[in-house]
Amino acid sequence: MNKKARSRKKAPAIGPRIVRAWFDTVINPLLNGLEKEQQLLAQHNWTWEFSPPSLEAIHRVQAYVDRDNLEHFTQHYPEVARAIEEHDQQRLLLLQHCQQLQSLIAGSPELLALYQQVTTPEALAEMGTTIDRLFSGSPQAQRLNLLAQFIVNHTGELPYFYIIAPLWNKHRQAFLALLEHASIRPVSEATNQAGAALWQSVDKLFRLLKEVRQKLAEEHDMPYVEPSTIVGQYMVPTPHATNTL
Repeated sequence: MNKKARSRKKAPAIGPRIVRAWFDTVINPLLNGLEKEQQLLAQHNWTWEFSPPSLEAIHRVQAYVDRDNLEHFTQHYPEVARAIEEHDQQRLLLLQHCQQLQSLIAGSPELLALYQQVTTPEALAEMGTTIDRLFSGSPQAQRLNLLAQFIVNHTGELPYFYIIAPLWNKHRQAFLALLEHASIRPVSEATNQAGAALWQSVDKLFRLLKEVRQKLAEEHDMPYVEPSTIVGQYMVPTPHATNTL
């Protein structure tokens, strides 16, 4: 193959404007999102919402970034594309497990019995509240679904501004103990395993992105974050041309 033919097949060079756009619209936003996901997953807080079924704070990768720049970036880094696909697949599996666990707990006689036990007139009077105030007048099926959602998410103590906080905080340990019930435990453990698998995928993608970012930064003399100029007590971004791909 002659020199001219080889030059035609050479991949186009990546310049500093493209790297800057990748940092600002793909790599940095995704690293921030993945770091938050790791923290939530480590706490077994799946951020599950039963209606509509979703993971409120654990998203598909495209939700964090500029999609066009992501497509361009992953064309140059196919290993990142594969890691993203793995992340999104594991996220979907966790979503499906949460949905199964939600349905199982919400429909269980054990949750119903516990709910009835902790919402007797005497129990409510002890908490100084009413059933309608705790659940905003919602029907019983909705109440059980809400409690099941808290259980699926391994919810900790709720702050005072949650209207259900008096009930949940007082009986939290009893509600969470349902995860260990013989009829619920296998699905609960499978959900935990799905969460652990997603954590591994998040960690893999996070490390890979940091490696790519470091390499690009050193090759192009490019800071991870755009430098800012300090004016008084305020940080004023340095003016720069709009980066587009």
